[in-house]
Amino acid sequence: MRKYGLNLDPRREQRRMGVRFSVSLQGFLRH
Repeated sequence: MRKYGLNLDPRREQRRMGVRFSVSLQGFLRH
């Protein structure tokens, strides 16, 4: 159970970071 949680944590964090980075880039280009 602990291994699964650790494996899912980084994966979800990476996906969220990527989405945030994409939005930040779009906003910077729009400016």
